[in-house]
Amino acid sequence: AIGREGRSLLSTVAQPGYCGMIGTEAEVHNTGALRCGIRLMWNLCAAGKTLGEAFIDMQDSDDLFPVNLFYTCYADKDFRLSRPISLPSMGEAA
Repeated sequence: AIGREGRSLLSTVAQPGYCGMIGTEAEVHNTGALRCGIRLMWNLCAAGKTLGEAFIDMQDSDDLFPVNLFYTCYADKDFRLSRPISLPSMGEAA
C-alpha cells in the first residue's frame, strides 16, 4: 500500500475509517505474502480467532519461516469478527 502519487503512506492511513494494517517494510515475494495472508485470514475469518491470536499463529508457523517474521501488526489485536464465516461443506452447493 502506498499513498497517492508523491505522498506517503501516512496520507492514506490518516483518513477516516482506517483502522490498522498488517504489513512489512521489506519487499516480500508474492508467494510468501499470499501464504502468510491466507493463514492469517483463515484463522481470523474461519477459525474465529482474534486478530492478535491469528497474527501470532502466523508468526509462529515454522512452514512460513522466514517470511512470517517480516510482518508487524499495527491494529487492535483484540479485534474479532462477530461470528466466523461459515463455509459450505464439501458436499453442499455454494
